[in-house]
Amino acid sequence: MITRLKHLFVAALLAAPFLFGACSGNKTAGASDSSDTINYRDYIRKLSFEDPDKAFAVIDSLEKVKKHPPYISNYYRCMVYNNTGNNERSIIHYGNLAMSDPRLKKEHSDFYMHTLYVVAFSYYNENHIGTSLKKVRELLDMAIKNNDEEMRINSLELIGHNLMELKEYDNAIKNNKEAADRAIKMFYENPTFRPFDKSTVACNSLIINLAALKRYAETEKYIQELVAILEKGKNIKFPSEKYYDIRLWSSYKTIMEIYHSMKKKKEYEKYRILSEATQTAKLPENRAFYFAYNLDQKNYKQAWNDIVNLRQYFVEKRDTVCNDFLSYVLKNELIYHYELGDYKMALNSAWDIIECKDSINRRKEIEDAAQLAKIYETQEKEKQLAEQKAELTKQRNIIISVATLLVIGAVFIVVLMRLNRKVKRRNKTIVATINNMMQKEDELTLLQLTDDSNKAENINPEELRLKQSLDMLKEDKSIEDIVKEGAYKNADDFNKKFYDYFGIHAEEYRKWSKNMNKQEQTGIEEAKHMKESFIRNMSHEIRTPLNQIYGFVQLLTTPGIQLSDEEKQKFTGIIDEQTTHMTQMLNTFLEMSQYESSSERLPMETVDIDELLSQSCDSFPSVKEGVVLTHKNNSGLKTVECNSKGILRILHCIIDNAIKFTDEGQVCVECSKNEDGDIVFSVTDTGKGVPEGDDERIFEQFYKVDEFIPGTGLGLSLARQIANRMGASIVLDRSYEAKGSRFVISYEKIK
Repeated sequence: MITRLKHLFVAALLAAPFLFGACSGNKTAGASDSSDTINYRDYIRKLSFEDPDKAFAVIDSLEKVKKHPPYISNYYRCMVYNNTGNNERSIIHYGNLAMSDPRLKKEHSDFYMHTLYVVAFSYYNENHIGTSLKKVRELLDMAIKNNDEEMRINSLELIGHNLMELKEYDNAIKNNKEAADRAIKMFYENPTFRPFDKSTVACNSLIINLAALKRYAETEKYIQELVAILEKGKNIKFPSEKYYDIRLWSSYKTIMEIYHSMKKKKEYEKYRILSEATQTAKLPENRAFYFAYNLDQKNYKQAWNDIVNLRQYFVEKRDTVCNDFLSYVLKNELIYHYELGDYKMALNSAWDIIECKDSINRRKEIEDAAQLAKIYETQEKEKQLAEQKAELTKQRNIIISVATLLVIGAVFIVVLMRLNRKVKRRNKTIVATINNMMQKEDELTLLQLTDDSNKAENINPEELRLKQSLDMLKEDKSIEDIVKEGAYKNADDFNKKFYDYFGIHAEEYRKWSKNMNKQEQTGIEEAKHMKESFIRNMSHEIRTPLNQIYGFVQLLTTPGIQLSDEEKQKFTGIIDEQTTHMTQMLNTFLEMSQYESSSERLPMETVDIDELLSQSCDSFPSVKEGVVLTHKNNSGLKTVECNSKGILRILHCIIDNAIKFTDEGQVCVECSKNEDGDIVFSVTDTGKGVPEGDDERIFEQFYKVDEFIPGTGLGLSLARQIANRMGASIVLDRSYEAKGSRFVISYEKIK
């Protein structure tokens, strides 16, 4: 039943003349070659019916003189094959080739939609239902977006027939009904040729599907709709005088066959008479549809005359090796002879059928081979052009790589000098702090007594004892020793006098002095370590890709070295990859330097939370297979006051890290509220997690948990630098117990 349904659908659709181009016939506004392209299209459309070989020659010539680009040529080839019929492979090949160039969709959206429809229809005819559905659903989305009602109707109709093949009957009818209802509405709002064509085809398709599912009440409802449209069509001006008669015949024939399947003789007879009253029904190629009726009514003479005339028709067309000749001549002859009891002639007809089937199969093989040869020829031309383009690209890449090396070298030197100056400034600040504190300490304690007797007389003995106690505290002497050497009454007496004079308790001062000494030493050591670590890490991170780039550039540019195209492509890819790696690393350093250069808080703005989360995920258009990147807003708010650029950059760094360490599962970006009711952003993954003890080390420059995973080890360090400028904090949430890890960004200015 489904196979018969499919043939009926195709017949109903092909009863109307195919148009060469989108249903609307309009070109995308703004395209520069609008009039020329449409004129060529109309000319080639005409040739496609009259002389397909000439049409292909014109397309090749136009492409050769560069009147239009290859994707337009492939669009034309697809349409010519579509109009010549029975060329599904070529339609699919050239259609996909045309659509693979993004310019077709961008500059000629109507061409793209029509190509998409024709290719989807060819996949349907080839029983590639899944691919056909994928294509036609893309078409439906595009038709809705472009407000193209005719293409929307076409899409819904084809989706319905694909779903019928998959036995998803309810969804199939749902789509077919929507197509028919939209087409009917369009016709009554604008009763002209194109709406008439759309509505009759859509109604034919729907009643065929409904009848196949034996939903006869709905079938008869839409039969009446179709009959009303045909009646109203009498007053329409059509492109040709024959068109209306063809549509009457095909529609009445479909209704006739449906009523025959419903076993409603009265209605069947009514529409058989109506269909046979048309001029189209008198054509030999259409008389086969009445063979069963004549045989049933024992009109043997009429049945035989129809067979003879149809055989003569195919002979004159020189096309007796085709499925129509097999089905409507040979098989009907077999049935006719068997019905009349002439079994010898019936046997002869059976042998003729077998021979015809063999001939059709051989012919199909030859035609398939010819199509494949034509496709191969086109592919060879495209391959030659691609090779020439690839060679130019390789040469350009080598030049770009060398230039990039020079730029990277210069940038590296600038960054190194800048960071070196920063380290020097930090060292200078530490030394200045030490000197300043020593100077203040000297002024405070006045341990160096002047030889000036007047000044010596002015020194208060009690004050001198207290200042001397500072040295003893620094030497870590006990309070008892200080009391004894300073001749104080007791410890309480010393502590009281020390606090009254210095404003700090003696033990607190001892502790402060020790910490200050440690901080001074640590600051100097950290500055030294930072400088050494930076130079060491940068040398390692840059030397390796530089050596690779230099080696492969030298290999590619050395005369006399024979390399295959695959090897050249591989080496060029490595150069591009390493150059990109170095550029990204240096850009990250520049960005870190920019954020470190000032302590001023980043400005605030009102930001839409959903849009912010969406943008953070959109910056990763492709994620590794098996990993899903999602986002959700659980804060209950629509907007937030923050620095959107800073938050986005922080999220990007953390998401990038999460994707690298997640092989399967998901990475989720979330905005929510913590236990205190404050808004926080978080990134949760199902990856490897962070080892115990590395909670803070992961934020250090160049630190990598897994050395075998690509990356510079700078992302989290940059994220923390940005967070410092925002008054934010980034922590690894150790309370997260599920597989993977969770990073939380808390921002004190978020309200």
